[in-house]
Order: sequence, then C-alpha cells, then structure tokens
Amino acid sequence: MKKQLINQTSDESPKNKDHNLQFVISSFTLLAINFGLMLFVGMYWLHPTFHTFITGKPL
Repeated sequence: MKKQLINQTSDESPKNKDHNLQFVISSFTLLAINFGLMLFVGMYWLHPTFHTFITGKPL
C-alpha cells in the first residue's frame, strides 16, 4: 500500500507537465517583453540619436 501511494505521488501526469511548460513559457515571454519595453523607454529618453530616429525631432 505504501509503495503504491509513493508511486502515485512521485509520477507527474502529462497534464501537469504541460501546465508547467506553459507557465515557464508565459513567464519568460512576459519578462522578455517587459525588459524590451524598459530598454526602449530608456533609450528613447537617454539617447538623443535614438530619440531623433523615432520622432524625427531632436531631444
């Protein structure tokens, strides 16, 4: 009985593995978008050449 209970708790179901993979991909995507947005805003405000390239007006 104990052996059966241990085997049931240690095995992950395929649905749980898919959920974990989806969570990791979603988290990574969210962090990548956030980092990209922070980089864009920082470059927009701090780098005059980048600001001019985006807006067409000097900073």
